Amino acid sequence: MADWLDVDAPELLGLAARLTELADRLAAVDQPDPDALPAHPDGRPVGATAGLWLDELPRTAHDLSEVAATVRAVATAVARTDEQLAARFAQLGREPDR
Repeated sequence: MADWLDVDAPELLGLAARLTELADRLAAVDQPDPDALPAHPDGRPVGATAGLWLDELPRTAHDLSEVAATVRAVATAVARTDEQLAARFAQLGREPDR
């Protein structure tokens, strides 16, 4: 296991975009009529079980949206820190030796 973490702001923003896209897709799933769902091969109805899973999609979409927002905030902080470090290194390069 590496003892360092390389955080790249553009990659984090890409991850956030993919999470947002997934959340949007989950949120867009229409609830089917449970009676219209086919029966399980052994004859058991799947409507009730499928309904339980489908009922979780809006919550899961919301949770993914919150994760995406957090990743975007981290990416913004990483970019800001990178800019501050670059400015500081540039300033140190211009300072006369002491």
